[in-house]
Amino acid sequence: MNERIVRARFYGKHLNTTIIQIYVPTNEADLEEKEEFYEQLSKISEKVPRQDILIVMGDINAKVG
Repeated sequence: MNERIVRARFYGKHLNTTIIQIYVPTNEADLEEKEEFYEQLSKISEKVPRQDILIVMGDINAKVG
């Protein structure tokens, strides 16, 4: 979806599963950057069919370096 959000959908015999892998901006990031990230995540998760199992996972508040 972008450099911070990846979505994959797996089709099963009885249930489908959607996994959203995220890399959240740290608390030190600009407020605008954090708000944009969460808006994008919200838009992506709203597009997941209701009958799918939804898993959101990832690096929630990490620093690199």
